[in-house]
Amino acid sequence: MKIKENETESCLDIKNKEGRPLGCVCVIASKDFRKKDLVIMPKDKPAKSVRSTTELINNLNNLGVTFEERKKIIDFTSSRLKLLDREIENNIAGVKNANKEG
Repeated sequence: MKIKENETESCLDIKNKEGRPLGCVCVIASKDFRKKDLVIMPKDKPAKSVRSTTELINNLNNLGVTFEERKKIIDFTSSRLKLLDREIENNIAGVKNANKEG
């Protein structure tokens, strides 16, 4: 899955092999500066934050998400993390420039 430069999608639906929704995975900026949160939100269970893509994959596997669907979710997660990294770096550069001018 390719995320466009100006796209702001932060969540992707999770589906089982029959195509029924199981929940979603979200990749969002954390309240802690320079950090990101990976959140898995099953449809019928409480949401939880995962610490790594490996933990995300294991949680998806436990939910019965197919291998192909897990690959799609990891592609989305990777693209979203890269986009957030660029946004964070741009914000840092903007703050540094503002401090130099001020």
